Amino acid sequence: MSTGHVSTFCSFRCPDMQLRAVEAWHIKDRKGRSLGRMAGSFEPPTGTTFISGEIAAILRWKKEYGDEDFHHTLRRDSWEVVVPELVFEAS
Repeated sequence: MSTGHVSTFCSFRCPDMQLRAVEAWHIKDRKGRSLGRMAGSFEPPTGTTFISGEIAAILRWKKEYGDEDFHHTLRRDSWEVVVPELVFEAS
């Protein structure tokens, strides 16, 4: 994995990708394996149905990239962030 901000090695289309809400919105592949979790504030657009999605990028984020005021809240020095591209259709 790249040590920079963006790793472009991963981009795949998954028409059977699932978007499910349990305690938070989770992205899962067709076999139910977790691909990522959406931000706590995420809500699908009102009046739409989830159609498909893909992993657009995987970012490597480091503690040093963020504001020092929040460093005490972080549990790791670096981590990966899945950036999805989600397609919704008006229902």
